[in-house]
Amino acid sequence: MSAELRFAELSANFTDATNVLLSVDLRDGNLNVDPLSLDVNGGSATGRFSLEQANSLATVSIGLDAEQIRMGTAEEDETYGAPPPLDIMVDMSGSGKTIQELAVSTVGQATVIQGAGRRGADALGLLDQVRDRDPGRAGFSAIRSIQFGY
Repeated sequence: MSAELRFAELSANFTDATNVLLSVDLRDGNLNVDPLSLDVNGGSATGRFSLEQANSLATVSIGLDAEQIRMGTAEEDETYGAPPPLDIMVDMSGSGKTIQELAVSTVGQATVIQGAGRRGADALGLLDQVRDRDPGRAGFSAIRSIQFGY
């Protein structure tokens, strides 16, 4: 089964997206989403996702490229003004025979590049917590590196 979904506008709890394109292919127990694209929070994002199985082994692959995304509210803060835009790149993959093996084996890279502007120190708190976690701990094993740049 293959399907292509297009939405001119899609509303969620905390944000709205426009120009949403989602191409889904489900065949022989394999799921592929490619492409996924949308405009959101002042920027755009494209991505792909696949979950494939061969014998008793499942393989997952995730990719995301986002440009000029404004996280949190787009409203201006009294101290810092409007939040600076972010470019985000994610490339991860893994495989396993169980969902636990799949989760633990999924590794890759996430890169976040902040554009010009100021952001309060508390805005990076979550990323600091994720970066400092034990990489072998379930739920955080997928993040092997977080790079900051500007």
